[in-house]
Amino acid sequence: MNKELMTKKTISLSKITQKIEDSILIVLTAALVIFAILQLVLSLVGMGITWFDSLLKYLVLWIGMFAASVATTNRKHIKIDIVGHWTKGRIKTALNLAINFFAAVICITLFILSIIYIVTIEYPSTDPAPFLNIPRWVLILCIPISFCLMSIKFSIYSVTGIRSLVRNEEYPKEAQLNETQLSEAK
Repeated sequence: MNKELMTKKTISLSKITQKIEDSILIVLTAALVIFAILQLVLSLVGMGITWFDSLLKYLVLWIGMFAASVATTNRKHIKIDIVGHWTKGRIKTALNLAINFFAAVICITLFILSIIYIVTIEYPSTDPAPFLNIPRWVLILCIPISFCLMSIKFSIYSVTGIRSLVRNEEYPKEAQLNETQLSEAK
């Protein structure tokens, strides 16, 4: 398989993943707004549904976790950059590589710990389901899923940093694959 074909497939997979994440975020946000308005209207007439409050809490959790993943894709995540503004060239590339590698390690660690938590604490729990008999471990699956997605993205950014460092190039401002990188691969 040649390099150009692999790059095209990677870009295609990246775009598909981004569209899926965006769609999930849109659906969850729409559901949050609809259920919140519905709960408000029903409670005003004295017919509030008790499990709507729990549903809204878990929707906020899912939205927050998927929004963090989307922010990572768009490189809009929270980033503390103390010395990055004053560095250039290979030093800046090495710094970005270290930051992305560290973020990948943290996300992988949180992914593993959240899986361990779900398997050891939530899955065997005999606590009643928060609503509609959906076990709580299912409702918090967004945590390991989003940390897994973010760890993959930060790992890709780290590989991009290694490639830039080896080629003696400046680290790209947008580390996600795009059409410019496809044309460079030719």
